[in-house]
This record gives sequence, C-alpha cells and structure tokens, in this order.
Amino acid sequence: MKILLKIIAAWFALFLLFVISVYIFLVWKGTPFIANRLKALTHKNVTIGHLGITPTLKFEFKDVNIEGAFKARSVIVAPSFLLFITGNIGFNEIKAIDPEFTYEKFAAAAPQAAADNGTAAVPAVIPERPKERKPLPFVFKQISVTGGKFIFIDHTVGAEGIRLVVEDISLRIGNLPLVSRPMITPFALKGVIPWQAGEAKGKIAAEGWLDLYKKDMHASLKIIGIDGVYLSPYYSQWVDVQKTGIEKAKLDFTSNINGLDDDVAAECHFELRDIIFHQPSGDGQEEKGRKIAKAVFKFFQSLDNGKIELNFTYRTKMSRPQLGMGTVVGAVENKFNSGIKEKKRPIIGDVFVLPVRLLEGAVRASTDLSKAVIDGTVAVGKELKNATQASFTREK
Repeated sequence: MKILLKIIAAWFALFLLFVISVYIFLVWKGTPFIANRLKALTHKNVTIGHLGITPTLKFEFKDVNIEGAFKARSVIVAPSFLLFITGNIGFNEIKAIDPEFTYEKFAAAAPQAAADNGTAAVPAVIPERPKERKPLPFVFKQISVTGGKFIFIDHTVGAEGIRLVVEDISLRIGNLPLVSRPMITPFALKGVIPWQAGEAKGKIAAEGWLDLYKKDMHASLKIIGIDGVYLSPYYSQWVDVQKTGIEKAKLDFTSNINGLDDDVAAECHFELRDIIFHQPSGDGQEEKGRKIAKAVFKFFQSLDNGKIELNFTYRTKMSRPQLGMGTVVGAVENKFNSGIKEKKRPIIGDVFVLPVRLLEGAVRASTDLSKAVIDGTVAVGKELKNATQASFTREK
C-alpha cells in the first residue's frame, strides 16, 4: 500500500512539475512562440498583443491579428487535461470576443498562353497529391463567438467585385468532435447583414444539432431581408436590373433541414417582396423590360393571394453537400406552368389585365427573373460554404 501511494505521489509531483514548467515557459516565451507557430501554419504575419494565463492554465490572447484573415479583441482558450489523459486533444472552451474573419475570392489564373511561333504551350507538371492524413482527435466542448463579423469579398463578379458582410454574429457550438464517435453537437447562430446605405439590415438565424459520426441532423435556417438588387452582379447574365427597372426587391428564405444516415432533405420556402420599380425614363427598350417584369410579378402574385412564393424540397448528402439550381429552376417552371393552366384567360379586376401574347412572351423572362434572384442567393451561400471548407482544410 505504501509503495502504491509513493507511485501516485511521484506521478502527481511529475505532473505538477510539468504544469509549472509549461506555465513558466508560456509566461516567458509564450507570445512569440505561439505567434510564430500561427505564422508557419497560415503563411501570414501574426501578432499577439498580450498573453494572460490563469493558475488553471486558461489562456487569454488579446489583440490577435492574422494579417488579412482574422483579428479579435480577445480569444480565450481552456484546455481539457482530462481529454489529454484519454489520448485526445481537447478544449473545455474556446471563446472569441469581437472577432473579424475575412475571406477574399479571386478569379482562377488564366491558362498559359501558346508560344509566339504557334506551338501549343507545354502543360505544367502536376505533382502527386500527398496521402490524406487522418484528422487529429480534437474535441471541443464549447465554442462561442460574441460580437463577430464575417467579411466576404468576391473579386470574380462585377467590374469592382462585391463585398458581403455579416456582423453582430453570435455563435454557440457544443460538443464538437473530430473523432470517430457518436456525439450530438448542438449549435445556434445569429447575425445581421448590412446592405446598401439607407437600406434595412437583413437577419440570419440558424439552430439545431448534428451528429457527424452517424450523419444525422436537424436544423432550421432563416435569412430575412436579402437585398436582391445588391446581389444583382451574381445574376446579371440572366437579368439586367436596369432594363427591368427594378429599384428594390427583398427576399426571405426559410428552410427546415432533416438528415438521417447521410441523406439530407431541406424543405425550403422563398418569398419575394417589397418590389419597387424606377420611374419610366422614356426609353422604349427599358419601358418594355419594365412592363414584362411587372406582368411576371403580378402573375406570380395572383397565384398566392398577392405574394410571390416558392416552395420546394432540396436533397443532398451530409458528407458531400452540394448546391445546385436544378431543383429550384424546376420548382419555378412547375409553378409557372401550373399557373398558366389555371388562368386560361386574362384576369380583370384589382389584380391586373394580362394579354395572352404578353404572358407567352414573358415565360422566358419569368423563369430567368425568379431563377436569377434565387440563384444569386444560392451562389453567395455556396461561396461562404467554400470559404468555410477552405479555412478548415488549411488548418487541418
């Protein structure tokens, strides 16, 4: 019995010595050491204003700045020694206060031009991809963000690109494992989206849970007040906002998402509202586009008691989520075709009077217009998803 107590005491003393050594090292050299490690991982300049450590080894990094990608007033990290003992790299808490994430997308580099003598350029040798490494067994008991901001700058659309911002972000994630074990991970997200000056801010909210091991999930997503005109560079190839005379248009999106055994079904609902047109300028071409757009909007409004709505189910895989427009475009076409069958003659009254020829001529315009506003939103969501995946890939 005495021998066992001596062994336990010796192990405890070694552990205490280790903790004290780590504490002294971090107090003395921790700030430059961690900054250099982050610099090596991100290939960007990294500065940390101050590193504070409590006796329980909870670290607080103040004035963190990863050049062009991330900055925060404070980042608090609390390691879990119990998870370390079990062979996992674990954290009881990671909390970011007033963080700002920035992601920029640039156009892909053009292929190498052919030589001046007319011969084809020699393709570059593609190196063999290294074998994919298994992710480290990380476990995060709680991740939280307060007062966050996410900035997405897309240089691939429009003459000057487009800048999208989500601010006042509040995020909570619990029990996030990067290990192969069943575990429910709850999450909740809120934020606001400032659009153009003088426009009302949009709102985004998501909550639910997922099990990365079983590939099950249940979540709800709401994006209220999307500015369709601000996103016009994403769908300019289908609709010219100037020619249609649209000055303002808001889009609301809600979705209930359920996943079981990797199969995900999202019940989606779009509503287009608050559509305002410019005053006519006397241009014949612009006036024609405005008339067609108004006729299309009024036609859709007549199908849903004055609203412009679209409901559809989007199916994908949780392990390989994909965003595509096939389901959305099909839903638009089905709704329009069913509406045509319903209204075989023009409606006279407080709705509108629509000549049959104009309606037939507007079929193409309606599909493109509805598709355009929705496609712009989906395109933004896809880029944010790619941005998130890219950041995790770099970190991994």
